[in-house]
Amino acid sequence: MRLTCPHCGFSKDTPSEKLPPDTREVACPRCKKTFPLPGREESPAPTDAPDRGVTGPPPEASPKEPWAPGPGDWLESEERPGVAWDHLEKLGLWRALRLTVLGALFGPVEFFQNMYLRGSRRRPLAFAVIVGSFGLAALVVWMSLLAKPQLLALLKVLFGVTAGQLNLVIMLTLLLTPLLVVVNVYITAALMHLVLALLKRNRSGFEATFRVAAYSFAAFVLLVVPVFGTPVAFFWSVTIRVIGLMQAQGATAGLAAGAVLWPYLIVLLLGYLPLGGP
Repeated sequence: MRLTCPHCGFSKDTPSEKLPPDTREVACPRCKKTFPLPGREESPAPTDAPDRGVTGPPPEASPKEPWAPGPGDWLESEERPGVAWDHLEKLGLWRALRLTVLGALFGPVEFFQNMYLRGSRRRPLAFAVIVGSFGLAALVVWMSLLAKPQLLALLKVLFGVTAGQLNLVIMLTLLLTPLLVVVNVYITAALMHLVLALLKRNRSGFEATFRVAAYSFAAFVLLVVPVFGTPVAFFWSVTIRVIGLMQAQGATAGLAAGAVLWPYLIVLLLGYLPLGGP
């Protein structure tokens, strides 16, 4: 049976045998509001019943609690169309890539509502590697052209890189961008899913969180814009991940934001304490 919440639009398939026979209302697992169960609305009492001499109003039946489905009661709908990248063979590489990037950037709510929640990780990971490597390579090139002294000073403090080694480090970074993206996707997905699992809001499993992390790399195309592209890409990738967790895992906005931002907050805290913070 297909159940659709009239309040928030959340829609899923659930087996009919999971529905208690005397239940007339369902509690939406996303917005927590209740709505009538289709086909089980209250039927009016018959008016042609014979009078058996009983006076007074009929006893009121005790109201039934609305059925609140558990994570295993909502099945992933076979009607999920997937995103453009899932139809790579039909659309072709460049069209599927373009439509996926545009969908994640400018229509993330609908994008993650359509996204498959389960399946192989190879395809979303391939998307992240292609787009993420392109964006990181553009960032490295812009930094080497526009901020080479600042880049050298930073690398010298962190790794002791000299001026003669800078070009070698830049080339090595460009070659390693695919590996850096793969590591980033897995770490990002693991950190986000850790919070969801601890708070028991990981109903769609790690695969869904992994796909959210991978497709959030669509924001890395903004790194081709020098200077301003970097902060915009960061904030928009965070926004995409928050929306993705809300749609894929049913998390609230606050919980999704916390799952995405907590590693950055810890890094800021660790950097603040040595400066004499309380």
